[in-house]
Amino acid sequence: LGWMSPVRHLTFIDSVRVDAEGSCSLAPFAAADLDAVTQIYERYNNGLSGPTVRNQPYWHGQLRYAGNPHEDFLVARDGDEIVAYARGTPLYDFYVVMEHGYLPGYEDALAQLICRLHATEGAAFSGTIAQLAVAPVVQERLRARGLNLRTVEDVFWMWRIISPARLAAKLGVPAAELETDDVFHRLLPPEHSVYWIADRF
Repeated sequence: LGWMSPVRHLTFIDSVRVDAEGSCSLAPFAAADLDAVTQIYERYNNGLSGPTVRNQPYWHGQLRYAGNPHEDFLVARDGDEIVAYARGTPLYDFYVVMEHGYLPGYEDALAQLICRLHATEGAAFSGTIAQLAVAPVVQERLRARGLNLRTVEDVFWMWRIISPARLAAKLGVPAAELETDDVFHRLLPPEHSVYWIADRF
């Protein structure tokens, strides 16, 4: 029926105690934080392929169910400014960082958030899964904190091009380029694409 399961790269973090200290202050997400988080989402995802385009009604609706049924949503502040966020939840036998974002230059803030979720909210699980293929500097920061990271190939998602002609026109390419077997590998290269697990429903 035209559905394909391209490879995406997930990062598995082995269960281990880790210090979540850092220069930012961490706090649970509050409704008043949504505008700042939305701006980070737009800016962070602007250079990536695959993320969902969200409007305000979508955000409000998604925040009610993405955790299914529980979500740990933390923000990191540098002074009064929110500079990074991460959303986590238990899925199956693992703790999963469903989504993250940070402002340019704040890789350490995201590393601090992931360490906190991994070591506290996710401490009882055998490991944490995150989509960090697009954030190699953050991976370096996590390894420097003593965490062991492994890349896992995942084909659990499925994609289908519903209107090849319209997509070809939007991308400015011949429609024939969207009919090849490697189309999704070209459109969604694992090192430059994400589909946030928070959008899985």
